[in-house]
Amino acid sequence: MPIDALGLNNDDFVDFVKTVEIFLVESDDGGRAYLQNAFEQSGFFVKPFSSSELMLIHLMRYPTNIGNYRCVVLNEHQQGIGGLEAQAQIRKLEPGLQVIFFSYKATVQSVISAWRNGAASFFSAPFDANELVVAIKDCLKQGATVQQPNDRAAVEALRISYKALTSREREVLLLISKGHKNHEIASDLGISIPTVKMHRANLMRKLEIENIAQLISFHHKCVRFLQV
Repeated sequence: MPIDALGLNNDDFVDFVKTVEIFLVESDDGGRAYLQNAFEQSGFFVKPFSSSELMLIHLMRYPTNIGNYRCVVLNEHQQGIGGLEAQAQIRKLEPGLQVIFFSYKATVQSVISAWRNGAASFFSAPFDANELVVAIKDCLKQGATVQQPNDRAAVEALRISYKALTSREREVLLLISKGHKNHEIASDLGISIPTVKMHRANLMRKLEIENIAQLISFHHKCVRFLQV
């Protein structure tokens, strides 16, 4: 349940955070300990898991009840049940449970699949723990129909960034978000591969982003909040 449905103000949110349970799924012991420490320093209660299987078993045994607030922070690259499969299982068990992905080996297709299946956020290396903390808080603050003032400001910033793109850059952005490769984009738009690369570079520069995962994330947000 989003906190705007609870009627919490910004001061209450600090106390609310302490009631939130974060399911952290990371197979690497060092990485899991690092993120757990960062989340706990931000006030969250963290339930760490070394695999998606263990997290799903726990979720089946202890489903989310009214008054419980949870968020899953999940490494997309896992042995056994992978992150995307775990996301699909979560959607079957608890469709409203938000999932935030992070990955050190993300592919365009994995990012697209995660977004299409309702991921709240997707972070591809390089990223730091503070970015995940912000994503968790945004995830909790986000309402289905009601936006907080800060959310409206973020949507307006998104709109400004999208309007700054040329029509050709928007076309390239759309095809990238669909997983098309450079030569496919060139063929679809009737332009050369070097021109496609130029437009990709311009997109990265204008939007101040560093990788394809962030580019796909930007387009997903535009579709979601701007209905482009």
